[in-house]
Amino acid sequence: MKIPRYKRLEIEWKHFAVGDATCERCGKTGEALKGAIDELRREFAPAGVKINLTETLLDKTRIAESNEIRMNGVLIEDLLSASVATTDCPSCGTLAGESTCCRAIEIGNDQYEDIPVWAIRKAAYRALGVAPPELESGTGIRETIRITDSTITPANRLDHFLARWGWDRDGHRVAPGLYRLGNPSPESPVFASANYTLSFDALRSALKGTDAWIIVLDTKGINVWCAAGKGIFGTEELIRSILSVGLDSVVSHRKIIVPQLGAPGISWPEVMRRSGFNVEYGPVHVRDLPEYLKTGKATVEMRRVQFTLKDRLVLVPIELVHAALPMVAVAAILWFLAGPVAALAAVSVVLAGTVLFPGLLPLIPTADLSTKGFILGGVVALPFAVSFGNNPALPLWANALAAGSALLLIPAVTAYLALNFTGSTPYTSRTGVRKEIFRYVPAMAVMAALGIVAGIVLGVSRLLGVI
Repeated sequence: MKIPRYKRLEIEWKHFAVGDATCERCGKTGEALKGAIDELRREFAPAGVKINLTETLLDKTRIAESNEIRMNGVLIEDLLSASVATTDCPSCGTLAGESTCCRAIEIGNDQYEDIPVWAIRKAAYRALGVAPPELESGTGIRETIRITDSTITPANRLDHFLARWGWDRDGHRVAPGLYRLGNPSPESPVFASANYTLSFDALRSALKGTDAWIIVLDTKGINVWCAAGKGIFGTEELIRSILSVGLDSVVSHRKIIVPQLGAPGISWPEVMRRSGFNVEYGPVHVRDLPEYLKTGKATVEMRRVQFTLKDRLVLVPIELVHAALPMVAVAAILWFLAGPVAALAAVSVVLAGTVLFPGLLPLIPTADLSTKGFILGGVVALPFAVSFGNNPALPLWANALAAGSALLLIPAVTAYLALNFTGSTPYTSRTGVRKEIFRYVPAMAVMAALGIVAGIVLGVSRLLGVI
C-alpha cells in the first residue's frame, strides 16, 4: 500500500433536503459516498488515516450548492480535473415545489448527475497525496485498478477465522473492481471472484506465480456459491463490472474465467452479447487452477463437487455461533421451569441441527434436507420423550403431553436448522430450495406450535396445582 502524505481526510457533503427526504441524485451520491468511505477506511487504516464525513443539509435557497463534495477543503471537481454543469432535477423540483436545476460533474466525455464510487475514491487518493493506480483512456477516466498479491498474511488468517465463526458477518469484504495480480499484460488471463474475503483470498493465493487480472463482483460479502444461488453473483453484476472497469481496454483477449460454482447465476450467452466477453468456467476448486491453466481444460475430476466430511464440518462454527445465544437462553429458562433434562434437550436439538446434521448428512436417508432433519431430530427426541413420558409423579395424560412436546418440538427445530444448509451443499438446487421451503416449513411451524402449546398446558397445570 502506498503511504499517504496526509493522515486525515475531512469530507463535507452538501445536499438539499426537506425533512428526511432528499433528491434522487443526491440519494445515490450519498450511498456511493458512504460505500467509498467504508472502502477507504479499510484500505488506509493500517497507515493510521482518519476519515470523517460531515453532512450539511441545505434549504431550497441554496440548491445551487446541492451535491457538492469537498475533501480537505478542495472541491471534488478540482481534484478530478472535472467541470461542473447544471441539469434539470425533477426530483428536487418535487421537493422544492418549483422547477429546479442541480449540479452535475463532467469527467472527460461523460456527465454524472450522481457521483460514482470510483470518482470519489480517486478524488480521495489525490486529497491524501497518493497517486491512485488508474486506467485512463480516450473514452474517459475509468475505475481505479487495485493491486494485490498472493500472500496470505496473519491478518488475513485472522479474518478467515472470524468469518468462519460468524464474527461481524457483513464485514468480511474486499472492494469490488479490477485487481492487478503480479505484473499482468493485456494477454494475461482474467478471473472473476466474489467480494467475500475468503473467496478472493483463496483465488489470489492459488494463483501464486501467475500474472493475472481479477475482477471482483459486488456480492455483498457473500461467497461465490451462495451468491450465485441468490443471483447476485450473476449475469447483470458481471456485465456491469466488465463495463465499469473498462476491461476491453485492459486486455487484448475476450475471455473471463468464472468459478464453476458461479455457473448457476451466469448466463454466458447474455454476457457475450452485451459485453463481448466469453465466459469460461474454471474448476470447482481453486487448488486445480495451476493445472487448468497449463492444459487449458478442466478434467472430469476437476468438475466434480466432493462434499467431504471436512467440507461439511467447515460450515459448523458459523451455524453454531448464530444459534448459541438462543440456545443458552432457552436452556436457562427450561432449567428453572422444567429441570436439567429439559435444558439438555434444548442444547441437544441445536447441536443436532448444527453439528451432527452436516457430519451425518450423506448417511441419513431421503433426498430433502428437511426430511433428513426430521429423521435426525426424531432420533434425538426419542430418549427425551421416553424420559419425559415416564414420570411416575404425573398422570398419564401429562406424561403423554410431555413426551409429545419433545417429539414435536425437537424434530421441527432440527429440520429448520438443517434447512440452513441448503445454500452450501450439492444436495439441492435453487428450485429445490424453494420447493423445500414451501413444502416443509409450514409442517415445521405446525409441529413447533403444537409442541409449545403442549408445554404451556403442562406449565399452567403445574402452576394451578392440577399436576
